[in-house]
Amino acid sequence: MTGRRPLDPPFSDGPARPAWTTIFAVTGLLPAAPPRPFSWQHGRSLWILDREPIGWVLAELRFDPSACTYREIRRARYDWPREAAGVLLGRAMALGEAEVEEIAARLASWQLAADRPNA
Repeated sequence: MTGRRPLDPPFSDGPARPAWTTIFAVTGLLPAAPPRPFSWQHGRSLWILDREPIGWVLAELRFDPSACTYREIRRARYDWPREAAGVLLGRAMALGEAEVEEIAARLASWQLAADRPNA
């Protein structure tokens, strides 16, 4: 027995560490928390805006009460966040001015939180 715990990788000199602990040890700084996806619900519809490796993705889901699940209605990828946000605001226009204002305010708050390091 080498003193390793069963979950430690065999090439390790000790317990495995999360990557952020290595970053902290080297730089003295904690990395920024990954931003959470933006989500907005109106009635049975749920929109999710998130950054993925392929670009910005906007998905629309609809709640199915009989199955108690969400079903994806559409998903689209955009190169720029303003494109995805513009489409989301465009979809909200069909719901009314109050909804557009609400989404715009929430998008702005979400973006400010995402831009703040270690938020």
